[in-house]
Amino acid sequence: LKARPHVLSVPLDAVEGIGTSAEQAYIVRDGIVHLMSVTTGLETPTRIEIVSGLQNGDIVIVGRHNGLSDGERVNAEPAAYESTGSPNPH
Repeated sequence: LKARPHVLSVPLDAVEGIGTSAEQAYIVRDGIVHLMSVTTGLETPTRIEIVSGLQNGDIVIVGRHNGLSDGERVNAEPAAYESTGSPNPH
């Protein structure tokens, strides 16, 4: 397999519905939650490529998404295992 530089990827638990036609990710912009439809590509044991639907620098919500609503106001904090909580180009 070939290396794929500059690929946008996020932690696996940032995407819901992986492998279905309803893949989605929650992002935070200006303290407001937005539910985004995404298209995914390759995945590793911990990360998944985002082909479309997110931009580099978007703040993604990782972990359980139960109780989140599109349009809800939140105070986003970086996850302990991510340096910024943002998608990382690899």
